[in-house]
Amino acid sequence: MGSGPGEFARGTLQIWPLANGTVHVVDNARRWTLLGEDLVPRRTVQTQWFVSPGEYAVLPDGRLLSAGGGFSQERTFVFVSAIPSADSERPVVIKELVPRSANERALAANERSRLLTYARGNTYWTGPPRNAGFGYELQEWSFEGELLRTFKRPVDWFARGADRVPVGRGPTTPPPHEIESVVALDDDLLGVVLLSPRPQGWDTRVRLDAAARDRLMDIRFEVIDTRSGRVLASLGPLRYSNATQQLALGLFGGTRLGYRLEEDANGARVVRIVELALSRADSRP
Repeated sequence: MGSGPGEFARGTLQIWPLANGTVHVVDNARRWTLLGEDLVPRRTVQTQWFVSPGEYAVLPDGRLLSAGGGFSQERTFVFVSAIPSADSERPVVIKELVPRSANERALAANERSRLLTYARGNTYWTGPPRNAGFGYELQEWSFEGELLRTFKRPVDWFARGADRVPVGRGPTTPPPHEIESVVALDDDLLGVVLLSPRPQGWDTRVRLDAAARDRLMDIRFEVIDTRSGRVLASLGPLRYSNATQQLALGLFGGTRLGYRLEEDANGARVVRIVELALSRADSRP
């Protein structure tokens, strides 16, 4: 730990390996480090913004596409920004929203919390803005800020409005539904993880451990064909513990590969590489 070359701040690191052998690392001090194929630091950029997992994607050429963005100037929320590279500290803004009131600032903050995944060429897919009440909705955008396509899935277990925090929410009110991750796979497919809280048993004053997650949450995983707009596969609802065993903890964009954490015969934690396989029985209308 430290602030020198190849050193990182204490806390969780976000690590993004690229096909060319280079590795991007973001630490809790908002520093973006590029490691070469030999894992030797090539450049560290001190950014003024922070990106959360799922809210950014590293492009094949090493540039960054981010929905977190932070502030481009005073009182200006970046909606989607692209793309600070290892050689540039200034993002190129695709689209930004300048709020003029407290209500607009709240909406802008929601826009900054979009999940996104790089598709191909100059397009990417996003989830809905956080707490917007759009329901199960995904959007494809261009790097020029043009909305290209919208995918909506009207289902009872993720209804429109269910992903909005209720007004006057108390400690026993369930949290909103959430799209947890959106990942572009190969062959124009999207992998989507969704979380649906159960209506009873919540108390935000009590720590949410694994047993509580099993009681209170349903998790689903779906594969969507973006060409036809069809759901090719749907798995769930799953309990939290079952989801961690059956689903990949993370998926590698542009592939059907992912990883999850397991224990070997000696009780040691290992990272298992898994491959997503679709069967005819998984098909959904």
